[in-house]
Amino acid sequence: MAEIDWSKHPSECTEAERWNRFYSVLAMGLVEAWREGRLVDGQAADTPAAA
Repeated sequence: MAEIDWSKHPSECTEAERWNRFYSVLAMGLVEAWREGRLVDGQAADTPAAA
């Protein structure tokens, strides 16, 4: 996987680079939530379905 150049403006990126950024940010958010204990069985702990 190629390194993401975060210094580039999204308008300067190719479509593939924009998708890479999207999935990277999504993954970072999920990892952060998991580390903080905000995920329960893949569900956000503060949602009604998790209760």
